[in-house]
Amino acid sequence: MEIGSITEDLIILSDDLEWLHINFFDSFKIIVAGGGLVVNQSGQVLMMYRKKKWDLPKGKIEKNESNKEGAIREVEEETGVNILGIQRKLGKTYHTYKLRDKWVLKETHWYLMDGDENSALIPQTKEGIEKVEWCGKKTIKEYLKNSYNSIQDVFDF
Repeated sequence: MEIGSITEDLIILSDDLEWLHINFFDSFKIIVAGGGLVVNQSGQVLMMYRKKKWDLPKGKIEKNESNKEGAIREVEEETGVNILGIQRKLGKTYHTYKLRDKWVLKETHWYLMDGDENSALIPQTKEGIEKVEWCGKKTIKEYLKNSYNSIQDVFDF
């Protein structure tokens, strides 16, 4: 398998993590990120619109920052929401993209977060975020039709 030859989703299962690192992970530059499935007091979920798709807020963890701290910072920066706390870690997802002729594997650590519904939602336009919305179940279902598979996985945790 060559990186860049995959045109559909790829799922790799292995009981041998060492083999997986040697044969897959080491082919990429790895970026660790954190993000949030943010729920407000009314039970709505925070979603954002970027690059013509609906997404959840996430971003790169900085040096000397824990995954949890970075996830909170990124969610607040990208959306303007005030995070009141973290309920629990949900899990992690992986996705790939090309950055300056190098393949990147982004490992995103996801947290279930409590967000203040009274926060002024301000999309971080310099990151290409056009809209930020609190969404009910019906809207989420519709938005997930125009989202990334890894985001669906976050809702399934």
